[in-house]
Order: sequence, then C-alpha cells, then structure tokens
Amino acid sequence: MQSKSPVAGLMRPAHTIRLMDLVAAAHAFLHVAERSSFTTGAQAAGLSQSAASRRVGALERHLGTQLVDRSHRRLTVTPVGLRLLPEVRRLLEVAQRIDAIADAALSEPVELLVPDHWQIADLADLCLAAQDAGVDLDVSSAAPDHRRAALETGSRVALLPCVAEAGTWRIPLGLASAVDGPATARLEQLRTGRGGGSRRPTVWVLPEDDAPHVRDPLEAAAAAVGLAPSQVAVAGHPAQALARVLGSNDRLVTSAAEARRLGLSWSPLRPALSRGYRLAGSDPRLGTVAPALGPILQDLLGAVSPAAGTAGAP
Repeated sequence: MQSKSPVAGLMRPAHTIRLMDLVAAAHAFLHVAERSSFTTGAQAAGLSQSAASRRVGALERHLGTQLVDRSHRRLTVTPVGLRLLPEVRRLLEVAQRIDAIADAALSEPVELLVPDHWQIADLADLCLAAQDAGVDLDVSSAAPDHRRAALETGSRVALLPCVAEAGTWRIPLGLASAVDGPATARLEQLRTGRGGGSRRPTVWVLPEDDAPHVRDPLEAAAAAVGLAPSQVAVAGHPAQALARVLGSNDRLVTSAAEARRLGLSWSPLRPALSRGYRLAGSDPRLGTVAPALGPILQDLLGAVSPAAGTAGAP
C-alpha cells in the first residue's frame, strides 16, 4: 500500500521560508532530483542525508505540494517537481551570479576620496598605513562637493568636512602665512597692511571650509574688528589660495598640520574655529576601513582628538 505523502492535504502557506533558506532548499532538491537519491544527492550537494531531506521537506511545506515521491524503493520526482526543476536551475544560476558579483566587488580596492589640498606624500602615507592594516586602498583627491556627489554614483568612501561636533575628528583652524606671525593670530591685526602698504591682507578660506559653520563666524568676527568685506574671500582652488599667501601678506585659514606641510607659519585663531571630518559612504567595508585608517587620518588631519561622532551616510 502506498504511504501517504508527508505533505498531503497541505495548502500553500504564505512566507514560510526565507529567501536564503529557499535557495539552500532548492540547491538540495536539484541534486536529489537529478540523482533520484537522497544519499548520492546529499553527497553532491555537500550535505548529510538528513540535512538534504530536511531542506527538501521544508521546500515542499513552503510550496504546499510534494516534489519527490519517497514511497518507492527508488526516489522519483513528482510531476510538479519536474515542472519546477527548470525554474530551480534558473534560481540557482541567479544566486551564483549574485555571489560572483559580490565577491568581485569585495575583492576590488576600497575607493577613498580625500581633500584636494592633500599632497602626494599624504596620499602615499595613507596608502602605506592601509596596506599595513590589510586594506587594499585606491585613494584620490577631490573638492568637497565632488566627494559628496561621488558617493551618490558608486560604492565609495569619502572623507567629508562637517560641523566639528558632528564629526569623528575635530581640527582647530588658524591663520597661516608666509612670514612668521604672532603666537595667536587676531583678525584686527589685518586691518592695514604692514610697511604702510595700501593693500589690506586677505584672509583666504579653502573650498573645504566654504560652509556656514566656518565662513559665517569668520566673516562676522572680521566685520566686528573693522575688516572690509573683501578681506575674507573663498578661494576657487587650494592652489590659488596658496599662491596668494606665498606672494603677499595674505593669510590662509587652515590647520596646523596643513600649514606645516605647506611650509607656512601658523598661529591659532581668535576667536577659535574648528572643522570636523567624518568618513561616509555606501561601501560595505566602511565599518572595517574606518577603524583601520583612523590613526593615520587623525594624524594627517591634525585632529586634536576624536570627536563624538561616528562614520555614516553622507
């Protein structure tokens, strides 16, 4: 007498198996069906016989129908199972392609975008530190707006400027010049040029700091001590600002670390200003990259200490 199917009388329930479990069950069913045997099918699938049987049974319960007939000495595939086999093969092919794409993406270097005023030596130091941490890094420099836009068009990681309190790192800003300055730079010292010159020094703001949290308080402080509005200007490119500072008595708003690498004299600014930075991006390896590169980034940025923020989306 033919035994009753273990799934006989079941109606198909909704959402009884997760997608990954469905793929695993389909994988077991395909190998069992192609060999008409749980024993050899399980071996081909890299499973124990009991595991293969459980997965096929779970698939049958999910579909609410019998896929293999276990009542005979030799296992046979039911008509419904035969109809499903081509779709099962396609499902597994898609799953394999997804795995291959994911593996390829994770084997590619992490693309990191950093400020465009960083020097080649900075980028080299960053790549060496990443290599020591086991991170394959492809680093390039770009303006802040370009770094933000790049995050929307691909799986990248970018170092983004932000309000100091919202960043992972906080960097004090000051005034850098081509000549030695006072221990503390004060904006009122720039009301007139030195040596009786008619040209008043300009305070140049990098594109990196062309944001309300830096530009607005700087302009307000400059106006309060009598500087002309034209004495605070945003540079179109870091090279433009550096050229003006090297060729005159102009000042550059920057960090102590950046001024040192540019060969400029630096003084802390009063009133105090700070720039924040955070790592952001859609690359799934961001959580690994952030702690691995944290120490070298803090050093290159000249951050006094990590801030309270964490890496996140742009």
